[in-house]
Amino acid sequence: MFLHRSLGPTLVAAVAILVSGCMLNDSSTDTAATTDEEAIQNILSGDMSEYADPDVRWYGDGSGDLSDPPDAVRWQREILSIDRNITIEIDRPGTEAPTAHVSMTAAATGILHLWMGESDLVTHYMKDFEDMASRSMLLKRVHRPSDLVSVHRGWQLLAISGVDVASEGASSQIEWMTIQWGDDVHEVTGVSELMYLEDLLRLPLNTQVTVTVATRNETDLVFLHRRHLRAREQLVQNADGTFSGQFSTGERAGPRHIVIDVLSDGSLNDPEGEYDSVAWGYPFVVGNEIDIAGGDGQ
Repeated sequence: MFLHRSLGPTLVAAVAILVSGCMLNDSSTDTAATTDEEAIQNILSGDMSEYADPDVRWYGDGSGDLSDPPDAVRWQREILSIDRNITIEIDRPGTEAPTAHVSMTAAATGILHLWMGESDLVTHYMKDFEDMASRSMLLKRVHRPSDLVSVHRGWQLLAISGVDVASEGASSQIEWMTIQWGDDVHEVTGVSELMYLEDLLRLPLNTQVTVTVATRNETDLVFLHRRHLRAREQLVQNADGTFSGQFSTGERAGPRHIVIDVLSDGSLNDPEGEYDSVAWGYPFVVGNEIDIAGGDGQ
């Protein structure tokens, strides 16, 4: 679905579209784009999907019987649907190169499964949940005639925000996060601001990283998701409203997200408690190389 709206008579001409559905699951990104909007979607759903996807948590592999989980699993989100939406607003400032401001959302609905008890007395509880994830991006068009019939039409992804996730009416919060490796410490106080790709945090290969998160609520349960490894681990409570854990950057270079998932005590420890959750997905790059798609005539 496309929604066009007029931004009024200004010195900068702009057009906005709204595209509904699972845009980032579209695999038809090798077809030449006929419009700039299609080219931008090709970039975000193709080469740059690891940077652009607003759905960054790990939910499990979807296999097996959820009524009888492995011993280590005490809770799991079962996703029933993810509705992704993208809004593209293109500025065409006369003779200068056009830019595109993109906002994306992903509404995830499903069932939170809880298993409480010991041994053969384990009880399986279920709660409905709905989370909304959002992020924004900035692209620029490189003017080259050869790109006019290409997959990307000369567009290039320049900057991205992190991913902000929250359930409706969530009271949980993340105040800050630190990322430490060796003697270096990187502090994060939010994920909504745009970051140029060349300025993203870079971590060396095979490096041990410590993540500390402040929620100021000692009863929270805080988890670290590493989607590329299909893993989720609980952070340790430090008795001061902060939580810490470690991970290794591994041997494979490329874009990643540090995903911090906070759930209230009632979400996971009270079968009648309301679902209350927030999450941050913070982008970074492992290794020194970075690929910026678009503007290459592909």
